[in-house]
Amino acid sequence: MIRSSRHLGIRTAFWGLMLVGMVLLALPDSGRADVVILKDGFTLYGKVGKEQTSYVDPVTGESILMAKAGGVNSIDDGCRVTIFSVHTKQIGEVDNPDLRANLVQFRTAFNRRLRRLSMPPDATFSDITPFTKDWRRTVKARFSRGHTTIDQQITIMTPYSVRIDSASHEWAANYLTQELGPEFILPLLKTHPDLAEPDGKANPEKRIKLFRFFLQATWYDLAQKELERLAKDAPDAKDRVEEGQKLLAQAIAERYVEEIEAAKLGGRHRVAQQLINQLPAENVENKLLVRIANLKGTYETSKSQLEQCQRHLSELPLAVSEPNEQFLVGAAKSILMELHLDTLDRLDLFLALADQAERDRKAGKSVIHLPGELLAAAVTGWLQGKNSTETKIPAARRLWRGRDFLLEYLRTGDRRSRDQLLTSYRSRMDALAFDELATMVPLLPPIDAEPLAADAVHTRKTGSLPGWSEGIEYALYLPPEYSPGRAYPLLIAMAHGSEQPDAMITRFRYHASKYGYILVAPKWTPGLGGGYGFSDEEQQSVLGVLQHVRRIAQVDSDRVFLTGVGEGGTLALDVAASHPDLFAGVAPMHPSIEWNRIMVEYWRNLQLVPTYLVTGNFGSDSAKALRRMIEEWMPRGYPGMHVIYKGRAAEWFPAEVPILFDWMNRKKRATAFPECGKPGEEFRALRTGDSRFYWISSDEINEKHTLDNLRPNGIPNPARFSGKAVLGANQINVTAFGVKQVTVWLSREMIDLTKPITIRVNGRLTWNNGNKPVQPDLQVMLEDLYKRGDRQRTYIARVDFDKP
Repeated sequence: MIRSSRHLGIRTAFWGLMLVGMVLLALPDSGRADVVILKDGFTLYGKVGKEQTSYVDPVTGESILMAKAGGVNSIDDGCRVTIFSVHTKQIGEVDNPDLRANLVQFRTAFNRRLRRLSMPPDATFSDITPFTKDWRRTVKARFSRGHTTIDQQITIMTPYSVRIDSASHEWAANYLTQELGPEFILPLLKTHPDLAEPDGKANPEKRIKLFRFFLQATWYDLAQKELERLAKDAPDAKDRVEEGQKLLAQAIAERYVEEIEAAKLGGRHRVAQQLINQLPAENVENKLLVRIANLKGTYETSKSQLEQCQRHLSELPLAVSEPNEQFLVGAAKSILMELHLDTLDRLDLFLALADQAERDRKAGKSVIHLPGELLAAAVTGWLQGKNSTETKIPAARRLWRGRDFLLEYLRTGDRRSRDQLLTSYRSRMDALAFDELATMVPLLPPIDAEPLAADAVHTRKTGSLPGWSEGIEYALYLPPEYSPGRAYPLLIAMAHGSEQPDAMITRFRYHASKYGYILVAPKWTPGLGGGYGFSDEEQQSVLGVLQHVRRIAQVDSDRVFLTGVGEGGTLALDVAASHPDLFAGVAPMHPSIEWNRIMVEYWRNLQLVPTYLVTGNFGSDSAKALRRMIEEWMPRGYPGMHVIYKGRAAEWFPAEVPILFDWMNRKKRATAFPECGKPGEEFRALRTGDSRFYWISSDEINEKHTLDNLRPNGIPNPARFSGKAVLGANQINVTAFGVKQVTVWLSREMIDLTKPITIRVNGRLTWNNGNKPVQPDLQVMLEDLYKRGDRQRTYIARVDFDKP
């Protein structure tokens, strides 16, 4: 069940994560900035520190700060503190990166009261006045014992962050400048003494300072306008203007290159080519021009190849006349519909052969391959990859019929009918071998592909699901230039409380478009309520939607991410911890968890799932629980981090969205090979639906180990799973506790299936297949594929153990 809805706005409930008897403190100021580069290249900037605690010397009575045993490592960028594991960083750090050095700063004189009041723990805010020209305002705070007025003042403003202090209360709120935006910042800047021109005359130094602020904030339009204003009002400042124009041109060029590379990464190749042609060459560094020239050359070659392939696939079917070759006409049409620049390499040999045949025909030479044979090359390369291309028409027919069988099987809802299809297919003379079908699976189009417009939001609904007889409605956004022939990363975004799915689409759409993500927002909250602890039925609002999206759109299952805000963030974290094998990462904002109910056990389940937590240090009702989870993760090197905004409550942080996409772009789902959990860190299950962890699963968890049967002290006693593949011995050791059955799923990636394998469960049950190699089981692969829809990770055999 989920928590009752609350407005996620400016509010505070002062269980500050950093206020639990200790502080996060940076190392003594050495006059340098620190850069921490994580193993995937994600970069953190600020002042590196180790958590410290206060110690009172019993002799002198002096309070001394010292490193806290087991304390977390953090980096403070002035606005946010990010807790991270040193196990996840690259060796070495880069000093003085000069990325945020020399930022333009504007300060105001600030007088704190000698005795400032503490903030009431249940305060909510209203009646917020606009900032005055001296950067002050008031806020009315209401709390259980009454109300009060709080004085606030912007004390520091830089192109990176803004700090708002209170003269009357212990409160300093920090914002990333991008979050506030130019509409908020610009009117304030005009009133600051460092920029004001009281006599009305242009002051080049002040104008250049404002230009530098806009340039550093990446507000290039405003920077350009400021230079134009200076050139008009102060002709004598021509040199300064020209110098600024060079800096601005270089910054704009770098932005162009970033946009081009983002468009290429996201499959927006038309946009990338347009941007390449629009890049201004004046005042651009040679290294950028070389990068662009290389991209342009690559695109020109690929575009020419794509057009050639499309032309051949359109023209060659016109020359096919033999009845036994007619299937090639439909196959060519399907390939044309799915063909994409990012999948063009599957037709490399076909293109070479078709081009050669065309040249020979024009030169009056005899043609080596007839049109049907050339189309056979297209079919075999498209379905098996370029290294398996061949021109034999019977081979192409077998493959195309195999594809038809796979699609029909996966579209058939009745198990008995699927079994009949499989039996019938196996009896056919032209049935494909297991390896041929398995190779084809990741290359299939969406099973129930729909003709959905790209760069548009669609309303879709799943079929009947457990607990949702009428299905679940969700908003679906497909990125620009979406093609069913290319796999796209997927972001599932869960709204807070009574928010509509459209709110999450609006928040993430720009960056989903930029980086080529499919974006989904389920309508999950109506009719639900109660305390924390999601049921299997409630988790279907994510799991059922994920399965449905996989059927109608081309999802890269190795790059599925979860996010959510407030209650949606809580659900996102819970689902990721319950089904870690499905996700490449989870990014909850202000999740609320109860430690003793689920997370006291489930924190282990995120050991392979990158987690990006975002909260304010004011406003997390479950800060103590989050703190305990972080303390468990960090020394073990789990791939999690926690971003904490200073002085902020449980609110939406829009400036985190581009950072989140940078983080996601570097992630892929873990394999859990060769180790799937370890002693003390076994995967835990407290609900019957939380029963699969990568390549270990159970069909039946003992009811004594679920949330419905807690121990007398209220602490859960979960089922547990772990396993390890001992590659040299070709042996798999599995432990399973609290289950009535356990299954080990086998794939070629995890162990050598050409040799005999030994599997041991709990040290006593042993399976060795009669000391023979494991034979792939087509029915196992297809049924698992039908149920999960995961075409990037298929299993070719399963071994079941009863009463482990």
